[in-house]
Amino acid sequence: MLCYKICKCHFQTGWWPDQEIKCYATGAATLSAKGNGKWAIDSASAGTATIQNQNQNQTTLYNFSNPGVYYLLWSDGLCQDTVVVRTGMNCNCAITPNVLFTPNQYDFCGMSSKDTLTGSNITEVEGTYKWIYKLNNQSYTAAPGTNNTKDYIVSNLNVGLHRYQRIFQKTSQPACVDTSNMIEINILPYPDAGKNDTLFCAVTDTAFLVSSTDGFWSLGQGSAGGANFSSVSGRSVKAFGFTSSGNYNFVRSNGICSDTTIITVQDYCGCDYAYAGDSLIDVYRDSYSLIGNCVLGIWSSVAGNPEGALIDATINGNSNVHFSKMAAGDYKFVYIVLGKYRDTLTIDIKERPIVNIGEDFGYCNDGSSFIVAASGGITYLWSTGATANAITVNPDTTTEYVVTGFNQFGCAAKDTINIIIYDKPIGSIPPIQPVFVADPLMLMAGEWKYALEYRWVGPNDFTSSSPVVIIPNATKQNAGMYFLSVMSPDECYTYSSVMVQVMERLLPVRLIDFNGHYDRDVKANLLEWSTFSEANSDYFIIERSTNGTDFNEISRVKSAGNSTSIQKYNLADDRITKGARYYYKLLQVDLDGKISNEGIVSIYSISENNMHANLYPNPVNTTLNLNLSGKTDGDLTLTVINSTGKSVWSKVISDHAGSDNLMADFEPNQFNDGIYFIHISSATFSEILRFVIIR
Repeated sequence: MLCYKICKCHFQTGWWPDQEIKCYATGAATLSAKGNGKWAIDSASAGTATIQNQNQNQTTLYNFSNPGVYYLLWSDGLCQDTVVVRTGMNCNCAITPNVLFTPNQYDFCGMSSKDTLTGSNITEVEGTYKWIYKLNNQSYTAAPGTNNTKDYIVSNLNVGLHRYQRIFQKTSQPACVDTSNMIEINILPYPDAGKNDTLFCAVTDTAFLVSSTDGFWSLGQGSAGGANFSSVSGRSVKAFGFTSSGNYNFVRSNGICSDTTIITVQDYCGCDYAYAGDSLIDVYRDSYSLIGNCVLGIWSSVAGNPEGALIDATINGNSNVHFSKMAAGDYKFVYIVLGKYRDTLTIDIKERPIVNIGEDFGYCNDGSSFIVAASGGITYLWSTGATANAITVNPDTTTEYVVTGFNQFGCAAKDTINIIIYDKPIGSIPPIQPVFVADPLMLMAGEWKYALEYRWVGPNDFTSSSPVVIIPNATKQNAGMYFLSVMSPDECYTYSSVMVQVMERLLPVRLIDFNGHYDRDVKANLLEWSTFSEANSDYFIIERSTNGTDFNEISRVKSAGNSTSIQKYNLADDRITKGARYYYKLLQVDLDGKISNEGIVSIYSISENNMHANLYPNPVNTTLNLNLSGKTDGDLTLTVINSTGKSVWSKVISDHAGSDNLMADFEPNQFNDGIYFIHISSATFSEILRFVIIR
């Protein structure tokens, strides 16, 4: 037999290498083999026959066409083996074949299930059936239970090799006896792979695999890596040469069923001794790393050590010890591995200097310089590179300074100081255009960073703590320099000032109000103003600015000329960008070309989320309506200010809807006739509107 690989299909004949059948017409043979393969009848055979199942290891051969020699081949395509079945012509019984058919399952572990052994039906002659049985190498006896039927039922067979044959006793003449082929059912013991175990090191440790049953060993799927066996068939073998740490599944199999033991290989190599490291002398560090040789090692401090040492918990065989500034002397630390290996590390701590450079402090950022001095050492080294005991610093941002002081032993200690730089308020007051006597004067602090509190001081003993101040009826006494101090949360101050001019009104136009708001319907900033009376008035000029300082003319509106009744005017500016703020200045020009400044309004050209205020009617008699649309953050504060600058009514609103009248509880008939202002403010919105009460 020539093969090009190691054949796994070797034939097993069991109880007879070759078989001999007396009568080719009635006899049958049971074939048995190992490995994967297929049965076939060689062409050199005496004739043809029926193979019950060509692909089954154990099967039945019957229905021989001629007497003679039959060669049965078991092959996997590369290798093959042969069993010989010889058939004769001793057919005096003259019956049909007495055949037992091989069951689908004939190998079990531990115990068999219930099954029926099927035989051929002999009907053309009279006779009786009798089943015989033997266990392992014992002699044949009558099969237990009902054994005189064509088929036989087997169940609950225990471990062993069970063999069955059927005898047919012909009772008609001539009488004779015919014995069938044999069926074998093999009950194997359950494999035993032994107990699970744990190894410390993949490189050096060996696992001892012990099984109480026959079979062979293999490394199962899902194992962490590869390993070697001292033997694959022995009951007690060694597994070694693990390629990595993790779980290894070792399988013990008898070819039918298997058992698995799990060997857990840990990465704890080098744990067969303890080494704490070399002792240290003249150490002056604040902390030291305790490094062990095994991840299972535990560090501890020896009783009787001087005070001033604190050891951390051990993690993976390592720890840290921390020494206080007062620590001095010999400190011993024990390293123990697996409770039986130990080593001791000694650390000699010299007395260290006590270095001090004071507490952290802060100041407002104004470019000042400071002297920082250290004490407690003989020599020093600063984080700036300086080596004196005192240094001069002028940081412009918060800075940490570290000094290391050394004593006469060369031992060192550190101290740290943080100089915190507080931000001063940053901003400026926007310029204020000249105003006329009896017109409102608005002081605006402008936009400031780092601002917490504001305080105004000005002519005529003027003071205020609001960032936006309105003097409703300006007088000549209100003219002059106004000073603003702005304080940050860290109490840093910045100072600024602005000049205010108050001029006599030259043009004979009495302005009632000048208001503006964003109109959602027309998507434009809507300006509205009205006058009590006009004399020799020609037209109005409307100028626009985006910063409150630089104005450009955008339109002119013809005035009434001469009038003693209230005149109302409006202008829509649709050349705007949503979400931007615009400033509008109203100028009145008379027939002689003289120009007067009637005031400035500011409008947010709101986006979908901005706030918009709508105040009407104006002038008002009985009911004043105020509607807000858009969104804002936090509470809203409404404040009504009279012409003397005094607050006469206020209200705080925690929640509002765009359709609500927020001035429903304001009663105009309770106040004197005249000009009033309402200041609407929140964390993200501020607007001042002017209105007139006429009863």
